Amino acid sequence: MKAFALTEKKEFMHLLLRSELFDHFLLSEASVHTGVQYDIDGRINQSFFSADELASAQLEGLAYMPYGRLRPIFFELIKGKSAPTSFKFVLMLSPSNLKKTLQASGTTIAPENILAAYMNILYQKEQLILTTGVSYRIFLPDKSFERDWEKFTINFLNRNKVVFSENLPDFRFTFIFFYYIQKDLIISSLFVCFLLFFSLILFFDLEPA
Repeated sequence: MKAFALTEKKEFMHLLLRSELFDHFLLSEASVHTGVQYDIDGRINQSFFSADELASAQLEGLAYMPYGRLRPIFFELIKGKSAPTSFKFVLMLSPSNLKKTLQASGTTIAPENILAAYMNILYQKEQLILTTGVSYRIFLPDKSFERDWEKFTINFLNRNKVVFSENLPDFRFTFIFFYYIQKDLIISSLFVCFLLFFSLILFFDLEPA
């Protein structure tokens, strides 16, 4: 996981809310804390749409809504004289873009073994931070794609003239941020480790002498 401090907040927020730069990402989840807290689950409610509506909206085969379709809602929530006390956006590559990125990286990891490649954006305590992350469907010792995704993200930011720094202002804030963004992944990983440990205990207890 790589973290970047977004030092030009106003310019970045314009790109996030008023441009199409992030529209091709899918929204996993978002939270905006203004006068009240708004939590949005990006998963598509398939039963709300007919098959024709999904096809015409180009949502077929997607589990999560493209960020671009929700961006106007977030603009309305965030605009105003007072900044939110905090917000979080968890963006992810679409299946087709994930496949293209894997091919470009040259990795041997199959697309079906990767759950998502994330780009996480958090504003808290007047700090605006972006991190990268990759989650897997199975345990893989090869973590090379995580480094490739970090490089792709840096190129994406540079290509779009996003000003950033890798010198984060506060280590404690960074730790809290990592947990806040990836807490579900951390908890699920700990659960898997517990199951493996418990299985080993049972194996050695049951093994005949």
